[in-house]
Amino acid sequence: MRYSYLLARHRRAVKRTVFVLTGAVICAALIWQLDHHLSYAQHYAFVFDRKLSSNAQRAIAGTVGQLVENQQATPAQLVALLHQKFSLIKQVGIFTIPGRHAIAKIIAHKPLCLLGDNHALLGSGTCINRLLLSPETLAATPHVEVRDWFADDGEIPTQLAPFLKALGPEKMKEFRVSWHGDHEVVLTDIQTPTFSVLLEGKKDINQELFTKCTAIKELLATRGLLNTPRKRSWTADVRFKDQVIVFTGKRGEEHGSRSF
Repeated sequence: MRYSYLLARHRRAVKRTVFVLTGAVICAALIWQLDHHLSYAQHYAFVFDRKLSSNAQRAIAGTVGQLVENQQATPAQLVALLHQKFSLIKQVGIFTIPGRHAIAKIIAHKPLCLLGDNHALLGSGTCINRLLLSPETLAATPHVEVRDWFADDGEIPTQLAPFLKALGPEKMKEFRVSWHGDHEVVLTDIQTPTFSVLLEGKKDINQELFTKCTAIKELLATRGLLNTPRKRSWTADVRFKDQVIVFTGKRGEEHGSRSF
C-alpha cells in the first residue's frame, strides 16, 4: 500500500513537471512570436525632420521599403544602414508596434552653410547636395563663396570645414564669406559692405582680432570714409603677427594705405 502511495505521488510530480515544461515552451513560443513581429516590421510610417526636403524624405522612405522588402532587417540594422547611406542623418528612432508596424523618426544634422550653387556643409563637417534640404532651411542658411572650386563629388578644401566651424554661424550672419584659399579668406561686413576683413583659413580664429577690426571700422565710419561718393572699400588685413594693415581700393591692391 505504501508502494502505491509513492507511485501515485511520483505520477503527480511528473504531471506537474510536464505541465510546467509545457507552459514554459508555450510562453517561449509566444515571446518569440511577439519578438519576431516587433523586430521585423513590414509597414513603416515616418516622422521627418523639417530640415529635410521632399526629395530626401522620398529617398529615405524608399530605402527603408527596399530593405524591408528584400530582407528582414531589425530596427538596429535599419538604423545602421540609414546612417551609412545618408550622411545628413543625425539620429534615427524606430518605435515598433505589434502587428508588424513601426514608426521611424528621422532627425537631420543642421547645415552650417551653403557652398557654391550645389552643396551644403553640415555641422558634422560633411558636404551634401543642397537639394536634400528643405527650401525653408536653405533660405535660413548663410552662403559661402568658394573661389576656384570645381569639385562635383562634394569634396571640399581640407581647411574649409574646420575654418567655417571655428568661425561659427553668428559670424557668417554678420559677414559674407569668400574663400580664396587657405591663406586668403575675405569677410565682407553685411551691414557695411565697404568694409572687409582679410584673414587666413585657420581653425583657431583669434576673436580678439575681430574686436580690433570693429574698432577700426568705427574709426573709419567716424571719419566718414565708409560711405563716400566714390564708395571705396576698406580692408583690414589681420594675417600678420601683432599688427593689422588697413588699405583701400580693390582687394589685393593697396591704394592709399593708412596706419591707425
